[in-house]
Amino acid sequence: MTNKEFAEGLRRFADAVEACEKELDLSQLHANHWVSDAADMADSVRAVGGKFKKEVNDHYYILRQDFGAVRFDVFATHNQVCERVVKTERVEIPDPDVKITVEVSDPDAPTITVEREVVTWECPPSILASAS
Repeated sequence: MTNKEFAEGLRRFADAVEACEKELDLSQLHANHWVSDAADMADSVRAVGGKFKKEVNDHYYILRQDFGAVRFDVFATHNQVCERVVKTERVEIPDPDVKITVEVSDPDAPTITVEREVVTWECPPSILASAS
Protein backbone atom coordinates (compact mmCIF):
# COMPACT_ATOMS: atom_id res chain seq x y z
CA MET A 1 0.00 0.00 0.00
CA THR A 2 1.33 3.43 -0.88
CA ASN A 3 1.45 6.38 1.51
CA LYS A 4 -1.30 8.04 -0.51
CA GLU A 5 -3.57 4.97 -0.34
CA PHE A 6 -2.99 4.69 3.40
CA ALA A 7 -3.82 8.39 3.95
CA GLU A 8 -6.97 8.09 1.81
CA GLY A 9 -8.07 5.12 3.92
CA LEU A 10 -7.54 7.12 7.10
CA ARG A 11 -9.60 9.99 5.70
CA ARG A 12 -12.46 7.62 4.76
CA PHE A 13 -12.29 6.07 8.22
CA ALA A 14 -12.31 9.53 9.87
CA ASP A 15 -15.32 10.56 7.75
CA ALA A 16 -17.17 7.36 8.69
CA VAL A 17 -16.46 7.81 12.42
CA GLU A 18 -17.44 11.48 12.32
CA ALA A 19 -20.73 10.69 10.53
CA CYS A 20 -21.60 7.75 12.80
CA GLU A 21 -24.76 8.41 14.82
CA LYS A 22 -23.76 5.91 17.50
CA GLU A 23 -20.97 7.03 19.82
CA LEU A 24 -18.24 4.43 19.32
CA ASP A 25 -15.91 3.36 22.10
CA LEU A 26 -12.68 3.98 20.18
CA SER A 27 -9.39 4.54 21.92
CA GLN A 28 -6.50 4.59 19.49
CA LEU A 29 -5.55 3.53 15.99
CA HIS A 30 -2.08 2.06 15.50
CA ALA A 31 0.06 2.37 12.38
CA ASN A 32 3.28 0.35 12.45
CA HIS A 33 6.29 0.72 10.19
CA TRP A 34 9.01 -1.96 10.37
CA VAL A 35 12.58 -1.08 9.46
CA SER A 36 15.70 -3.10 8.72
CA ASP A 37 18.38 -1.17 10.63
CA ALA A 38 19.22 2.04 12.50
CA ALA A 39 19.85 4.03 9.30
CA ASP A 40 16.47 2.98 7.88
CA MET A 41 14.84 3.93 11.19
CA ALA A 42 16.47 7.37 11.21
CA ASP A 43 15.52 7.95 7.56
CA SER A 44 11.89 7.01 8.27
CA VAL A 45 11.64 9.33 11.27
CA ARG A 46 13.27 12.16 9.33
CA ALA A 47 10.86 11.67 6.41
CA VAL A 48 7.76 11.81 8.65
CA GLY A 49 9.05 14.70 10.74
CA GLY A 50 7.70 15.83 14.06
CA LYS A 51 8.66 14.80 17.56
CA PHE A 52 9.20 11.09 18.23
CA LYS A 53 9.91 9.47 21.58
CA LYS A 54 11.94 6.34 22.17
CA GLU A 55 10.60 3.20 23.84
CA VAL A 56 12.60 0.04 24.38
CA ASN A 57 11.15 -3.21 25.65
CA ASP A 58 12.38 -6.81 25.89
CA HIS A 59 12.08 -7.36 22.14
CA TYR A 60 11.77 -4.09 20.25
CA TYR A 61 13.32 -0.67 19.82
CA ILE A 62 10.46 1.70 18.99
CA LEU A 63 10.28 5.34 17.94
CA ARG A 64 6.75 6.62 18.57
CA GLN A 65 4.73 9.67 17.64
CA ASP A 66 1.09 10.24 18.53
CA PHE A 67 -1.16 12.15 16.16
CA GLY A 68 -4.18 12.51 18.42
CA ALA A 69 -6.02 9.21 18.15
CA VAL A 70 -3.46 7.73 15.75
CA ARG A 71 -0.24 6.25 17.11
CA PHE A 72 2.61 5.83 14.64
CA ASP A 73 5.39 3.42 15.67
CA VAL A 74 8.64 2.78 13.83
CA PHE A 75 9.73 -0.69 14.93
CA ALA A 76 13.00 -2.62 14.83
CA THR A 77 14.07 -5.71 16.73
CA HIS A 78 17.01 -5.27 19.07
CA ASN A 79 19.37 -7.21 16.81
CA GLN A 80 18.66 -4.75 13.98
CA VAL A 81 19.66 -1.58 15.83
CA CYS A 82 21.46 -2.61 19.03
CA GLU A 83 24.61 -4.53 19.92
CA ARG A 84 24.19 -7.92 21.60
CA VAL A 85 26.41 -8.16 24.68
CA VAL A 86 26.97 -11.47 26.43
CA LYS A 87 28.43 -11.38 29.90
CA THR A 88 29.24 -14.28 32.20
CA GLU A 89 28.31 -14.03 35.82
CA ARG A 90 28.98 -16.38 38.70
CA VAL A 91 26.07 -17.31 40.93
CA GLU A 92 25.65 -19.67 43.84
CA ILE A 93 22.85 -22.21 43.66
CA PRO A 94 21.83 -25.09 45.95
CA ASP A 95 24.10 -28.09 45.31
CA PRO A 96 21.98 -30.56 43.31
CA ASP A 97 24.21 -33.50 44.34
CA VAL A 98 23.67 -33.04 48.06
CA LYS A 99 20.56 -34.85 49.28
CA ILE A 100 19.67 -33.30 52.59
CA THR A 101 16.51 -31.91 54.00
CA VAL A 102 17.20 -28.28 54.68
CA GLU A 103 15.37 -25.19 53.65
CA VAL A 104 16.80 -23.66 50.48
CA SER A 105 16.89 -20.32 52.27
CA ASP A 106 19.06 -21.86 55.02
CA PRO A 107 22.42 -20.00 54.89
CA ASP A 108 24.20 -23.24 55.84
CA ALA A 109 22.73 -25.23 52.94
CA PRO A 110 25.47 -26.54 50.62
CA THR A 111 25.85 -24.55 47.42
CA ILE A 112 27.89 -24.66 44.26
CA THR A 113 29.06 -21.78 42.11
CA VAL A 114 28.08 -21.90 38.45
CA GLU A 115 28.61 -19.57 35.55
CA ARG A 116 25.74 -18.43 33.40
CA GLU A 117 25.49 -16.19 30.39
CA VAL A 118 23.48 -13.01 30.63
CA VAL A 119 22.50 -11.38 27.35
CA THR A 120 21.83 -7.65 27.24
CA TRP A 121 21.34 -5.24 24.38
CA GLU A 122 23.29 -2.00 24.18
CA CYS A 123 21.19 0.32 22.10
CA PRO A 124 22.39 3.65 20.75
CA PRO A 125 21.60 6.54 23.08
CA SER A 126 19.37 7.98 20.43
CA ILE A 127 18.67 7.16 16.84
CA LEU A 128 16.60 10.32 17.01
CA ALA A 129 19.77 12.42 17.10
CA SER A 130 20.87 10.99 13.76
CA ALA A 131 17.41 11.69 12.34
CA SER A 132 17.67 15.44 13.00
